[in-house]
Amino acid sequence: MSISVPHYVLLCAALACSCSEVYADAPSVPVRTINHIAMYTDFKAILYGESPDTDPESLLAAGRAAFSAVDALENRISNWKADSYTALVNKKAANAPVRVSVDLVEILEESRRIYTDTGGAFDVTVGPLIQFWKAQEKRGIFPDPEELKPVLERIGLKYVLVDKLDNTVFFERPGMNLDFGGIAKGLALDRMAVVLAENGVNTALLNAGSSTILGVGHPKEEAGWTISIDSPYNTDINKSIASVVLCNESLSTSSNAERYLDIDGKRYSHVFNPHSGMPVGGLASATAIAPTGVESDALSTAFFVMGVTGVRAYCNAHPKVRAVLLEDGCQQNEAIFINFPEDKPKEQR
Repeated sequence: MSISVPHYVLLCAALACSCSEVYADAPSVPVRTINHIAMYTDFKAILYGESPDTDPESLLAAGRAAFSAVDALENRISNWKADSYTALVNKKAANAPVRVSVDLVEILEESRRIYTDTGGAFDVTVGPLIQFWKAQEKRGIFPDPEELKPVLERIGLKYVLVDKLDNTVFFERPGMNLDFGGIAKGLALDRMAVVLAENGVNTALLNAGSSTILGVGHPKEEAGWTISIDSPYNTDINKSIASVVLCNESLSTSSNAERYLDIDGKRYSHVFNPHSGMPVGGLASATAIAPTGVESDALSTAFFVMGVTGVRAYCNAHPKVRAVLLEDGCQQNEAIFINFPEDKPKEQR
C-alpha cells in the first residue's frame, strides 16, 4: 500500500523522532511528520496545523503525546508483553476470572461485535491455531484434518466471558488465549486520533506499517488522502490495484504477498478460517475501508475468510464499509469494488 501526500515535506533528523521542515513553497499551514516504532511496527504521523499561526512545536508535542498513548496501549494489551493484562488473562483466565483494564474490556467487546457481524470470521482467540500452523511449517508436513480437532476446541470468542461491571475476563475452556494482532494497530491509530484532537490537531494521516492507515480530516483544497493499494503480484511501486481517497476513514489491507506459510515447498495463506482451522484461499488481497481503524484492521482479515460473496453481504448490511478485493490468481489486477459509487477508483495497471 502506498500513500500519496503533498510533496512539500522534507524530513530531517531529530531526537527520538523524525520531523518535517516546511519551506517557502509549502502551504499556508505548518506540517510535521513523526515516526515511531511500536507493536513491532513502524508508525508514521503526518500532522497539519489548523492555521498559519499554528506553532510547529505544538504539532510535534501532540504527536509525541499520541505515540505515548500507543506505547501505553501496547503495554496493556499486547500478548507478547509478559506483564500485560492480555498475558495475565492468557495465563490465568481458564482457572478464574481475571481483573483487567477498562480498555482491554473495550477491545474485547469491539472484537465481539465484529466477530458476531462477520459470523466468526474475525476471532481474537485464534492464537492456538496460529501456533499450530507455525509448528507444521517447521515440520514441513501438511497436517491431517483430524489433528486440527483438539486445536479448534480452544477457538471461539463465544467461550470468553466478560464482566463489564467488574472488568473481568474468564475462559470457559482451557488452553484458550487472546491475540489482538489483527486489531491492535487499528485501535492504536484510533487512540492517536483522539489524543491529537485533544491537542488541537484535526488534520492528519496516521500510518501503522503501511497495512493500516487512518485519514483524519483532509488537507485544505483536497478531497482527502489518496491511498494506492499495491498489487500482491509485483513489487513495482507504480503498479497498484486502485487508488482510493480517505476522509475521516481508515483503510487496511491483508494479502499473501509478504506473509505466508511454506510447507513442503508449497505456499499457503497466513490467514486461517477459525471454523475449519485451515488456511483460507480464494483471495490474494482484501482491503477494507471503514469509519475507524479498529473496523478496517479487523475486517481486512475477516474479508479474507469470508470471500467475495460474504464480503458483498457484509457491505450490503454496513453501507459505511467499502471493500477492494483481488481474487487469487488474478495477475491482471482486475479488482472487485464493493460499496463504491458508479465512478470506481482509478485503476492503475
